[in-house]
Amino acid sequence: MTEIITNPKSTHEMTCKRHRILSPSRLASSGPQETSIAAFESQDPEIKARRERQVFGFIKTNAGATGYEVVVGLNLLPQSVSPTITKLRKTGHLVDTGERRPTNTGRMAIVWGAAQ
Repeated sequence: MTEIITNPKSTHEMTCKRHRILSPSRLASSGPQETSIAAFESQDPEIKARRERQVFGFIKTNAGATGYEVVVGLNLLPQSVSPTITKLRKTGHLVDTGERRPTNTGRMAIVWGAAQ
């Protein structure tokens, strides 16, 4: 444990906080976090099915879309769209079209398409 003391000259009160230092391997992960998976799996099956139809329909109607475009187009949270796209991809309903388009941050994202 390390102690972090804020600058006493700042407008904030001087505080002392304890932080656990994580190893770099714990900071970066190649897959979804266990809490995200648990949250997704705890959702009502009817709500998940409706969201899957909504996301799939949007992508199919628009002849492909990035996750960001789905978030904006359907006014959903990224935390809802990402696992839904992952499930639709794993079940064979969505495929990577090979196209890439920028997100709001300028990063390139996969354009998902409906499987044939």
